[in-house]
Amino acid sequence: MGLLSEALQRDDITLPRAYQLINRSVRAVEKMKDMPGKHLKEVMESLEKGNFKGVTINPEGTKGHMKINLPQFYQSLVDNLCSRLFALTASNRPAASSQSGEFETLVSEIDILNAQRWPINVDSPWFEGEAKLEQLCKRFRLSYASICEGFRDYIDNGGAEIPENLKPVVTAVNSLPVTSGDCERGFSSMNLVLSPIRSVLGIERLSSLLFISLIGPPVHLWDPLPYVTKWLTTHRSADDTKSQKVDNLAQQGQRYSSLWDIF
Repeated sequence: MGLLSEALQRDDITLPRAYQLINRSVRAVEKMKDMPGKHLKEVMESLEKGNFKGVTINPEGTKGHMKINLPQFYQSLVDNLCSRLFALTASNRPAASSQSGEFETLVSEIDILNAQRWPINVDSPWFEGEAKLEQLCKRFRLSYASICEGFRDYIDNGGAEIPENLKPVVTAVNSLPVTSGDCERGFSSMNLVLSPIRSVLGIERLSSLLFISLIGPPVHLWDPLPYVTKWLTTHRSADDTKSQKVDNLAQQGQRYSSLWDIF
């Protein structure tokens, strides 16, 4: 489970790959019902010896304790993993059970983009796959006509190369967030960008700053010269004749001096 957790937190993880890894972990837990894992074997051997990593185990102290039913425990673990991971919403929400089937439908639609999951000797037009592709295009509001043509070309070349007109749906699928880690990173960046000093930022500018913060290049790879040049050429310099002049503080003080005397 530790390996699965680390894999799901990677930035380049995609939904099909995550689904494959989760299924693999679930199968591993199911097999442990019949064959205990390495750590469980170590614990069972330590109980027989009465010593666990140098600590003496008192068998008398375990009297009255209920023994765990291992097959039932692992089956409960599998059920909880499936209910929490194979869903589009949190498992504690009322709609989670009904959306579990929708998640399976989404994964089956995405599978048609994986050439390794195609039927043997498939050829175009593959109507069953195209029906799933159409549903996938509706989810992402993409044009089905051009993408369907690219899908047929993709089948004809045996999945060797993704055609250009099929790439929009592939990009959309690969950009789906797999875990809440992406959302948490986004909220963390928003707290840094939208500080009390910058609370007047508009939505469009805030979105641009978040985009740069999340996927922009590091500082040592960023060349500010083109942006500074554009800033100066659009009459942003302090001595530009078209820029609004800054008010003289002395003149401003004289203008409001009578009002300030009241305070």
